[in-house]
Amino acid sequence: PPGTILENGTCKLIPQIDTVCPSGFVEEGNRCVQYLPANKICPPGFNLSGQQCMAPESAELESTCPPNSIFENGKCK
Repeated sequence: PPGTILENGTCKLIPQIDTVCPSGFVEEGNRCVQYLPANKICPPGFNLSGQQCMAPESAELESTCPPNSIFENGKCK
């Protein structure tokens, strides 16, 4: 019958072996599989911010002086 083998003219029961996956793995079909989070890598020139790749922005610094003064030689006068 199913689940047995013929050995020396006698049917012997084939014991079923329970399989257990290691901690952190799940059983899929006849295999143990582990899912890991993907590494997030941004292309050159971009920075990872949360879940998005962002291009850094740059702008020229603007010097402003208080009212009634002028900007001269890198200083407000």
